[in-house]
Amino acid sequence: MEKKVNINFEENNYECKIESKDDQTINLTFANEGLTKFNGNITLKDIYERLPAFEDYSMKEFFGVLEELKDEKFQMKKEEDKFKFLILIKILNKEKTLTIDINEVTQSEDDLIKYLIKTLKSQEDRITKLENELNELKKSKQ
Repeated sequence: MEKKVNINFEENNYECKIESKDDQTINLTFANEGLTKFNGNITLKDIYERLPAFEDYSMKEFFGVLEELKDEKFQMKKEEDKFKFLILIKILNKEKTLTIDINEVTQSEDDLIKYLIKTLKSQEDRITKLENELNELKKSKQ
């Protein structure tokens, strides 16, 4: 299960990926220009404690609720030195906030180099593919 949303925080745009690989934990990653800048997670048990209205929801049902929410219902904020991810959910005509702590991710020089090499390789592969398609088109027109 997965949901992607776009968030603007401190004049930067982030693609937030909310995903669950199992039926108990939701993982969050926030990327800017392809690099992970923040991450965090929350368990279904924590959601039940913070928002009791979801106590009978399975992970699939909770993601169903997330799917219905528009991007503006997802926000980031900074309190003192901590970062928070907020999901604004309407429950019985009242908007409730699910707050999840997130952590800033620092990239090492090696990580940045690996990312740039991977991006370069991907672009080279794309160029090669497009050149091959162009050559095929030229051949078919002759």
